[in-house]
Amino acid sequence: RRPAAAAAAAASASPAAATLVIDVGAHSLKLGAATSAAPIVATNAVVRSRNLRKSFVGADFDHSCTDFGELSFSRPHDNGYCVNWKLEAKIIAASTATNNYSHLLLTQPPFTPASLRQNMYEVVFEKFSMQSLFSAPAAVFIDFLHRYEQRATASDSGGGGGGGGGSAGDLLSPLSVIVDCGHSFTYVVPVFDGRPIAAAIRRVDVGGKLLTNYMKEVLAPKLDGAEDETDLVSHIVSSC
Repeated sequence: RRPAAAAAAAASASPAAATLVIDVGAHSLKLGAATSAAPIVATNAVVRSRNLRKSFVGADFDHSCTDFGELSFSRPHDNGYCVNWKLEAKIIAASTATNNYSHLLLTQPPFTPASLRQNMYEVVFEKFSMQSLFSAPAAVFIDFLHRYEQRATASDSGGGGGGGGGSAGDLLSPLSVIVDCGHSFTYVVPVFDGRPIAAAIRRVDVGGKLLTNYMKEVLAPKLDGAEDETDLVSHIVSSC
């Protein structure tokens, strides 16, 4: 349970300030308060440095690791899904102060098995003591943000103009198609009126991990030990 002082502070904060938003990716976490201008980006893993003889958890790896050779990663994800919520909770807690929040917005992949969702609920409500949770595929949040920005733009410009009768926000199509390129897979998600159309969602087995592995194969003949330097090669891929 959270300390009484932290619980009281979270309860007295505005709903937005007391809401934690987490984009749970297989490679990295993006998390922060709903009122934050930009999220914290943290490696979603416990990283063991053989050279430093030390382990780093989540954001601690990004801030404190000084030697990027001989690293081993323990990730809570497998095959695109979070299968170890105990480890995930440890990484989240090391990356942000969850005691400061009462509500949680959380992304999860489409078609997450019920058993994995149950593990997520136990962590959210029992370990983090959240009062409420909203979880959905990232495409739902992206669609909401797009519509919010379009309506805000229409409002700032004084409406749709012309003789059409109705603002640009009112003329938005209720259907969006979101392409979410992740670490393990790429999802193509149709969203109608804020809801994903489950029967039409498609998953392509191409993601950042595939590109990293291909780059390791390309570099292997020219760079000794490239196959063991996943983090370094991943950084090269993301910088291209």
